Parts: sequence; structure tokens; C-alpha cells
Amino acid sequence: MWLRKTEKTFDNRPAPMPSTASVFELFEGLRQEVLRHASLLDSPVHGEKHWRSVAQTGLRIARHVPEACPRLVVAFALCHDARRWDDSWDPEHGQRAAEMVDDIITNRSDLLPLLSAERWALLRDACAGHEKGTITDNLMIGACWDADRFNLWRVGLEPDRAFFSSMKDATIHRAGETTFDLISRQTRESFNNPASWEDIFYVATIERTTRT
Repeated sequence: MWLRKTEKTFDNRPAPMPSTASVFELFEGLRQEVLRHASLLDSPVHGEKHWRSVAQTGLRIARHVPEACPRLVVAFALCHDARRWDDSWDPEHGQRAAEMVDDIITNRSDLLPLLSAERWALLRDACAGHEKGTITDNLMIGACWDADRFNLWRVGLEPDRAFFSSMKDATIHRAGETTFDLISRQTRESFNNPASWEDIFYVATIERTTRT
């Protein structure tokens, strides 16, 4: 069994207990299914390292946005760029990712317990729309898009608050940072070395586990 029993996760939480194993297996099953469809796994811009950074950022957002679903943001991170064919201009790669989600829903019933039917539909919509540059009032989808947009740091672009949907929290944190500034800085500092999938899946499993 690959679950660690003594190490800490990226946010210093204890290692997973056996009761979380089934959700881990569902996440890993989804990851393996996505890898089967992916074309640019080793890309430094849109490959699997970027997916992990988006997942880690999404979990940070979920800490501050009660409407966000931790499992959904991680599933989005896995799926959103998996069907890219090019690192530059690749219109409709979001729609191709949405079609991949449809294929998973239709053909991988063993993975469906990971999310509710409503969340699977939201995952499809989040993938389809993430490349359009728009914002949304649906904060579950917005948290997904925002997790991706915070990662613009990896291509030398500073995230613009005007294109974020879920960053409405006016809380001021240490050093006078807003929630937007805090997550932006954390992402800038970690995108080159994001958390492992094991740590990400664990945090997504224990964070508000009823919000599936």
C-alpha cells in the first residue's frame, strides 16, 4: 500500500489513515485514466507538474471559499489541460477535456463515487470554460478557474484580480496581505515544486469530506 504513515503533507498535516484509502484509490484511478488521454505530460507549461500546482492552489482557495469543493478542484486540475495538443495556441482544448470527462462518466462507473452527479457535471463545465478568460458567479467553478489563473506566474505573468471569480474575501492576513495576495504569493513560491499527488489527494480527502 502506498499510503505513508509517518510523513507530513505539504501543509504539515499527519499522514493518511486507512479509512481514506478508498478515496485515494478513486483519485489515483482518475489520474491513471487521465494519463491515458494526455499528450503533453512532460511539458513545463501545461504538463503534469502544472496540474499538481493547480491542485495545490485550488486546495488553498478552498480554505478561504466555503462554496468551493476540494475534490472538485483537484479533479479539475487533473483534467483541464490533459487534452492539450500544443503549448501555445490550442483553441477548444477545454472542450476536448470536457469530452474526456463525459467519456469517464460513461465508461468508468467505478470512478463515479469520487464526486456527486452534480459535481461531475460542474467538472465538465469547468473544463470546457476554463480557457475562455471569463468569470463566473458559480464559485465551485470559479475556484477551479482561479486555481489555474494564479499559476500564470509560471509563464512570467502576474495574475490580474479582475479575471478572478472566487477571490471576494476581504480578510487581511499577516504582513497586510489580502487572501488574493496570500494565495498569489504562495503559488509564485511553489509552482516550480508543487506538492505530490499523494499529499494533494490526502488533503482533498480530509477537507470538508461531506462536500463531494
